Amino acid sequence: MGGVLASIGAAYLSFSLEVSRAKESFLFNIEQVEVALSERLRTYELMLRGAAGFYETTPGVDRSAWRTYTEKLQQNGLITEVQGIGFAAYVNPDALDNFVQQVRDEGFPDFSVHPQTPRDIYTAILYLEPFDERNQRAFGYDMYSEATRRDAMHRATLTRKAALSGRVELLQEMGSKKQAGTLMYVPVFDSNNIEMQADPYKVLLGWAYSPFRMTDLINGIIQNWERDDGASIHLSIFDSPEIAYQTLMYESDRAFKSEPNYLHASVPFSFGGRTWLLDFNHQDELSVLNLERPLIFVLLGLVISAVLAAYVRTLQMTRDRATQTAEHLTHELRLKQSKMVELEERWRYALQATRGGVWDWRAKDNQAYFSEEWYNLFGFTHADGKHLHSTWLDNIHPDDRDDLMEKLERFMENSRPGDDTFENEYRMVDAHGDAIWILDRGFVVERDDSGRPARITGTVEDVTAEHERLHRLQSEAETDRLTLLPNRAYLYKYLGKAVAVQAKKKSMLAVMFIDLDRFKQVNDTYGHEIGDKLLVEVATRFKDVLRIDDVLCRWGGDEFLVVLETHSLDSVTGAAQRLIEAASLPIYLRGHELFIGASIGIVIYHGSIESTAEELIRRADKLMYDVKLNQRGHYKLAHIDDKTEARQ
Repeated sequence: MGGVLASIGAAYLSFSLEVSRAKESFLFNIEQVEVALSERLRTYELMLRGAAGFYETTPGVDRSAWRTYTEKLQQNGLITEVQGIGFAAYVNPDALDNFVQQVRDEGFPDFSVHPQTPRDIYTAILYLEPFDERNQRAFGYDMYSEATRRDAMHRATLTRKAALSGRVELLQEMGSKKQAGTLMYVPVFDSNNIEMQADPYKVLLGWAYSPFRMTDLINGIIQNWERDDGASIHLSIFDSPEIAYQTLMYESDRAFKSEPNYLHASVPFSFGGRTWLLDFNHQDELSVLNLERPLIFVLLGLVISAVLAAYVRTLQMTRDRATQTAEHLTHELRLKQSKMVELEERWRYALQATRGGVWDWRAKDNQAYFSEEWYNLFGFTHADGKHLHSTWLDNIHPDDRDDLMEKLERFMENSRPGDDTFENEYRMVDAHGDAIWILDRGFVVERDDSGRPARITGTVEDVTAEHERLHRLQSEAETDRLTLLPNRAYLYKYLGKAVAVQAKKKSMLAVMFIDLDRFKQVNDTYGHEIGDKLLVEVATRFKDVLRIDDVLCRWGGDEFLVVLETHSLDSVTGAAQRLIEAASLPIYLRGHELFIGASIGIVIYHGSIESTAEELIRRADKLMYDVKLNQRGHYKLAHIDDKTEARQ
């Protein structure tokens, strides 16, 4: 009787473990949706930031230039679920009539800003690509006149960050199959004056934005998930912190068949100043439970009980021998159960992972298990590693090894129950000597008596393509499209890092603010095309007279910045003189002999007092204006530490 009860208890425990496994698998599956949604929205944010940067730094952006830029994004595969990429202009009331007439003169005689009611602020959708029939319905619409859109546009302007709107119905919706919509905005400012204005609306040009049809957006993001891991999971998205039908933005096409029980989760998701509620329900909970193991426990217990009873009744052995036999059988049974649990845990955690390799590491004896997929990912064979911990360690990229080992040791020392997971991205060197970026996730499944992790199971996934794509987007966002020099965004990042570590160095940091003399006269006389070619020529000359380690950036318009690190003041003044001479030489373009010059303000920073990149640029800019007012074609230099100045 006791054996039967023990079998039932073991079966119940196994069933409980199976329920826990199903819950963990369910939570892992919905986490995939959160990650995919976050990554896709961040991709669209980068796309809009690039469009805003293109508008800010490219002189004379017109409808053709905007179309060319967005078509390039489409060719690169960045526009998939978006309805389009647009620019909405910010229009002062006193300039409204001129704005409307300019658009009509472009070939749109019926253009107007609508709705046509008096208000303090006007905006208008000026560009929206692709400019198809659906998107033409929005041409000229003043999104700022509608409260939900206005809230997101105002938030983006004040924070200077991407902002997501609440639930709206897009103007592009036609027919009976209408979808809920949302819009993402990134502000576009006058790059020449933005640092001097406390009120962002005074330098606001408009917004780069994209409209999204929610059903198209979400289906595009999770289509693979719905076919595989999410095939039995119902998803609803609400534009509110609670479930409310009037805020429903998306719902799976599948009919929901069962009430929530233990496989249900409501997860808040925040992005761009909005918080959505992602509501997940499993439609067939029993189908994900593996009930074979509990049944095996019951049957095994019954068989063992019957065998033991027959054995006792038949042999009638002495108490001591019977006790020894029972203890031996119990030990064997526990050993087998322990091995079954260990095997079950290994594959249970492996099945939770995304596609990629699976590994299992025992820290106490430094032994490791690697799946066939792990070896295939890096082009290795089992003979290369023989399940040794060094198989992994020896193939970490040398530039990442020390940092990764430090993070792993810190996790091993500080991890306690409840803090069981870690995640790292780093490079591995495959069998061909190539570097592969991987996402490595691990979970502590066993601890020693002191609480230190004793066994960790996890997965690796190849994320090289994602790294390359993000690097390409970042490079485009930090490069001036005309001169191909680093732009203002790159300069802020580079100079900020240089200022932060300057106090630890014995060298000087020089920041030069360069403004071209008489460039506006050339631009007004010969046109923007000649002006652009002149800027490219000047950029080439400046690079030729600077050292390879000096950083030359285009600040905007006809302004450039140079950052030098040196031990000699003479090298700074020498570089300034070479730049002035390079700009003063005649420039020949399309039969014209052009003469310009350069005025330079220079700040020398030693790191002895606290400062910022913005402060150094502001001071160099002020020195440059002093030169422009008093003696063009020269430079003025000041040490930020002691306020002393020298002039030539």
